[in-house]
Amino acid sequence: MENTTSLQGRVALVTGAGRERGIGAAAAEHLARAGASVVVSDLVPAGATVEDATRSVVESIPVRRLGTPDDVATAIAWLAQPGSYVSGAVVPVTGAMVAGLN
Repeated sequence: MENTTSLQGRVALVTGAGRERGIGAAAAEHLARAGASVVVSDLVPAGATVEDATRSVVESIPVRRLGTPDDVATAIAWLAQPGSYVSGAVVPVTGAMVAGLN
């Protein structure tokens, strides 16, 4: 059955979704696909720094770096080319995370 509920304009706080697998990550992905802006709250080991947490996130991304506004702009520019044959496409700019390569 197709879910017709839109969460566009809503914010969802998901705890325990910082790991790449599990119920929290699945919930965050489902909410994002329904249009919600998802904020993830997770615990890090005592004494961990922001740099440690960032490194952990980067290591979970198949291309091993954080995305940038230029990454998104490149995809938009490609989709918006004058005379483009592409229409109605969804282009995930996720560092290959959607491909399940991590």
